[in-house]
Amino acid sequence: MATHAVKTKLSTSTFKAEIKSAYAIYLDSLAPTGRKSMKTLLHQCASILGHQKPIERFDWSTLTFEKVHLIRSAFTEAGYAVNSINLALAGLKGIAKTAFNLGKIDADTMLRINSVKSLKGNAIRTGIGVYVFITQRVLRKVLNQINE
Repeated sequence: MATHAVKTKLSTSTFKAEIKSAYAIYLDSLAPTGRKSMKTLLHQCASILGHQKPIERFDWSTLTFEKVHLIRSAFTEAGYAVNSINLALAGLKGIAKTAFNLGKIDADTMLRINSVKSLKGNAIRTGIGVYVFITQRVLRKVLNQINE
């Protein structure tokens, strides 16, 4: 933590500035209500990339197009909802932009990360709710056929 003195016409004030990571700055930029879910998704993203330590220690400046695409594919194969996958992609792109603004990644890398397409589709496409809905519908049809 560094201490800085700011001199103005009226006074000199001292404040402590903590150097934060792109991850911490990005999370701070979110509304308090969205931080927890984003932190959970980003933790899962880091886990997919093989990171086992606390998420705050992950070096987000190592993100590449390939890694972001791998995360997208892993979430899709795991059956995550389209909205959850797109939220994770938005978080990764937000961290990439923050890392760029901090000078941690170059513009080319950030643009490549931003070029990863979000998923198209409706919210019902995947997730446990689909299976419950389909199961109930199938059971109703079977019961209707038995009763006829």
